[in-house]
Amino acid sequence: MIPLLVAAPAMIPSYAELTKACKDLFSKNYHFGKLNSDTKSTACYGTEISTNTHQIIEDKSISGNVQIKNTWPCYGLVVTHKWDTKNLQTNEVTCTDYLYKGLKVGAMASYNIDTGVKAGNVNALFRLSNGDSCIPLRSTVDGLVEGGDEQAVVVNGAAVLSCRSMIS
Repeated sequence: MIPLLVAAPAMIPSYAELTKACKDLFSKNYHFGKLNSDTKSTACYGTEISTNTHQIIEDKSISGNVQIKNTWPCYGLVVTHKWDTKNLQTNEVTCTDYLYKGLKVGAMASYNIDTGVKAGNVNALFRLSNGDSCIPLRSTVDGLVEGGDEQAVVVNGAAVLSCRSMIS
């Protein structure tokens, strides 16, 4: 008897990721006159620390960021903190397969210290798999709160459904 190899179904992309390959082609900035430095380190208990700096030689601008990522595999929990030189703080929390098998829930919040702009994002991915068919559903809700007295709130939503290699 010959064993059959069955490929696992691929993760469905979010709406923004559908055109990511094309955007990356024009936004990578592969040119001379730019210096990059990336460092990564792993501390105890699954804590990863990474830094990234860029310098453009022509206009002498320097930018960078620091990222700290904590993981708790027994809970399926990943917590990420980011801080960049534009005073933007971003926190992300993701929980996978802990609440329900096949459910991935995530939240992202960012705060710009200089402008007072706050933004948030809640993601949910549910992957129902039985036998040979897999039905993943990805939904996203975005929120933005502008700084100032009026504090306008903008809420966007999107959902992507995939079944047997068809994305809708």
